[in-house]
Amino acid sequence: MAINLAAGDKWWDGLWMPLLWFLTFRSAMRLARPSASGHQARLPLRLTGEHLTVTGPGERILAIEWSNIARAEIKGRWRTFLVIEPADPDRTRPPLKRWEWAGHGQSRPYEILVPLAYMSPGRDLLRRELAHRLPAPAAQSEHAA
Repeated sequence: MAINLAAGDKWWDGLWMPLLWFLTFRSAMRLARPSASGHQARLPLRLTGEHLTVTGPGERILAIEWSNIARAEIKGRWRTFLVIEPADPDRTRPPLKRWEWAGHGQSRPYEILVPLAYMSPGRDLLRRELAHRLPAPAAQSEHAA
């Protein structure tokens, strides 16, 4: 608006441009994501009574016992990920190597990022299950003292 006034144009010229950029960006984001009805070879995440199973690059399956999970949290608002970090990478099945599951946004060598796009039944249920199966961070620090 200020650029239009400085250039001597009408102030309302070009107000449609932000809308056009927004629509273009949204369309590109929808095309970049897999469709909700698309076929997925394997579930990327599975919770059992004994362990958490993650499917990763090359359809590789990694099982982490609940007692071996140092950190598991859901991050992100628009693109959500489950961030998992094993306490002992050698106790995972198969053993996890440094940076083996490296991906966009990974900040630690044994960190595992699982995308939660189109996850069913939902993030809230996953949060409740993780809270139920994993010890609370406060309880861990009390036991360490």
